[in-house]
Amino acid sequence: MLKSKIQSEYEKHAGERICQGDILRDFEFEVIEKSTDQSRSYKRILLQYGVIVSQDCDLKYGQQPSKPTASGSILHHQYLPTLLLLPAFPSDFVKSGQHLKDLFSIEQSPISKSKGDWETLLQQKDERYHYIAPNADFQVPSLIVDFKLYFGVYKDYVLSKYKQCYLVTINELYRELLSQRFSNYLSRIGLPDPPESKASVPTPAPPPPDISPAMTPQS
Repeated sequence: MLKSKIQSEYEKHAGERICQGDILRDFEFEVIEKSTDQSRSYKRILLQYGVIVSQDCDLKYGQQPSKPTASGSILHHQYLPTLLLLPAFPSDFVKSGQHLKDLFSIEQSPISKSKGDWETLLQQKDERYHYIAPNADFQVPSLIVDFKLYFGVYKDYVLSKYKQCYLVTINELYRELLSQRFSNYLSRIGLPDPPESKASVPTPAPPPPDISPAMTPQS
């Protein structure tokens, strides 16, 4: 088996373009909360941390135009208008069931440590969550991604905030693991519960055939 040349879970690039696995810090944007024919209201979303999980090849070529046609027109065959962003929460908030409180004013049950649920999560064996290990050198705290929560954000808007919000990038293999686990979670198949089996009532056995000897009629 060839040894991987990747020495760290994180790397920091020059910021020339957005990359898959980029962690953004203190990233703020708005989403439509309610919309009617007469009005529209927006909700402000402030993420302490978020991870870009759009495919890196799409990020690289999504804004590059193709070669001009004979008529001189420019075509964009791989145009990418939006990015897929996963919020990443400090692990203590997820463990206590409080990670969605600030965003949506809801609470969830704490994740049990005594039952082994927390250890299962940290080992990447809980299909709903993904653990991002801390790294003091890159200022990355212990983070957890909840796959039930994700946003599509316009790429041009992300670019306008990119320089001030970019923290570090999750390295190859690690970011691909995150992307794969996220796609597996989204593509899971929920089957209906099987119908309850009713207690079968035994069918009574048919009466045995009459095998008595035939009676000879008397003259």
